[in-house]
Amino acid sequence: MNQQEIQNIILQAAEETHSRLAAAIRDQGRETKLFGRDAPLDSLALVSLIAAVETSLREHCHKDIMLVNEDAMSRSRSPFRTVGTLCDYINELIASSQ
Repeated sequence: MNQQEIQNIILQAAEETHSRLAAAIRDQGRETKLFGRDAPLDSLALVSLIAAVETSLREHCHKDIMLVNEDAMSRSRSPFRTVGTLCDYINELIASSQ
């Protein structure tokens, strides 16, 4: 799965959970802020987005990929900061599950 496919999954999940974020992803791509300082998502919206992304990944990869895990929470920089950091993190998880 390439970066564009993963970004499209995040965009689709954003459209389902947060219309303003979906518009921002279309405009800013990988640099779109998701969570953290000056980002559009609060913790509840982030949980909704993560659940939608995990569901889409399950449908596309036919694997259960858990985005929230000990590794994600122990990193000094959250993988949920931007669309780009989330794409990179998802690629890591897919590669490690093969």
